[in-house]
Amino acid sequence: MFDDVGRSGVVAGVLAGGLLLATPVLAAAALGAWWLLREPATAPPRTYTFAVPVDQTRIGGVDLLALHRERFPAVVTAREPGARAAATRAVTEAVAGDAALVTVATQLLGSLEAGDTRATHDATDVWNAALSARGMPYALQAGGSPPHGYLKGYWLAAEPTVRAGERATTVRVGLRVDRLNVVEGWLGLAEEVGGAIVVVDRVRDFAAESLWPRLDPDDPAPLSVAVRADLGSRLEPGALAVLTRTAAAQRELRAAVTAVEGRRASCNSNFVLRVPWDGLDDLAQLRSWAAEFQGEPCPGITDAEVDAVNGGSLQLRAEPDLPAALEALTALAARHVALHEAQHRLDHEDWGFGTPPPCTACAGLSEGATTEASAYLAAFASGESTVAVVQACEVLAAGEGGRAVRALDRIFTLTGASCDAPLPDDFPARAGALAAEWFTHRDLLTLEAFPATLPLGLR
Repeated sequence: MFDDVGRSGVVAGVLAGGLLLATPVLAAAALGAWWLLREPATAPPRTYTFAVPVDQTRIGGVDLLALHRERFPAVVTAREPGARAAATRAVTEAVAGDAALVTVATQLLGSLEAGDTRATHDATDVWNAALSARGMPYALQAGGSPPHGYLKGYWLAAEPTVRAGERATTVRVGLRVDRLNVVEGWLGLAEEVGGAIVVVDRVRDFAAESLWPRLDPDDPAPLSVAVRADLGSRLEPGALAVLTRTAAAQRELRAAVTAVEGRRASCNSNFVLRVPWDGLDDLAQLRSWAAEFQGEPCPGITDAEVDAVNGGSLQLRAEPDLPAALEALTALAARHVALHEAQHRLDHEDWGFGTPPPCTACAGLSEGATTEASAYLAAFASGESTVAVVQACEVLAAGEGGRAVRALDRIFTLTGASCDAPLPDDFPARAGALAAEWFTHRDLLTLEAFPATLPLGLR
């Protein structure tokens, strides 16, 4: 189930599952004949690379990067008892110079082997606290359930402070370093023990798929207009320029992915298209698949969609400054997630995990929906409100119901917000007033020392 695989080199094909979310607008130009004559077989190679700073790979005699990237995952993916025992020894040997870490690692891996979910989460929290006390910017997060528990590893790009009046909490901003084929279904998470984490890899996807396409000046959607106004005032001019001139290509590329996915649901196509933020390498393969589907009533992919994906890939690869621009956009996109998760942490401190804050007007909302309403209102009332609304509208568009949807439906109704109409000019103030009314007293959350850029992932 949890194979040790490369997570950032996925391209396209007929796969078993796992799609990136995309923007549902398709406007591919009729360039099929041109591409057939002029399209290269492959796109220019990727130029983006990110490596954990050397001084943060080995600390106190412990190779922390190898430990979280290779050795913990090896325990999870080992199939035979002997291999698992050897992988477990490799972990404890890696921290042999620190007796306390040996003890915690032994307890952690023992609880994982025993299938004791609660003990694994508790031991993970102790591990993370021990690393933090030693100034080691790494963390583990337990997931899954017996007999398929697993440990994800993160390098912590930052641990910013979030203030609420006189109170403060911290949020971890983590980049996945393991190579497990486990992809989070969330942008951030606040756990019962430990702290809150913003998942940089998932925020990057949100920035690339939900924010970047909206910078296309020809996108008339009211929310896109609001995004251009907001990000246009906050992105550095050079980053804004490169993202704006590539937004149409990204918008059409993502729309093609959405169209492919739509046919999986509407007519049982079994074709799955995965496209990283900077496009595909193998353009000829995608074109050949479209040729195979010619004339079928439910094609896996069409020539027009290939035009959008391949053409977009070539345009994106031609922009040397694009990675740095997307790093800046990812950092901006992560800010509202940090605020959302910080409010969860503050609520947990006050009322206990799983107990929603007292709410004067939450009749009809479940405890979970009330908890989400508290966190969403904290982000909506902040300077990150526009980006937070885009993420909220993604949740609503998914149409899956759930506690977040119920909370957002009520908040949007009472504040006059909509995913299809201009946001009220005073939307943050309305959200703040609603939070103060529902939850009695609520201080505005502010971020301190948040990074201006975030890496896009390890290659």
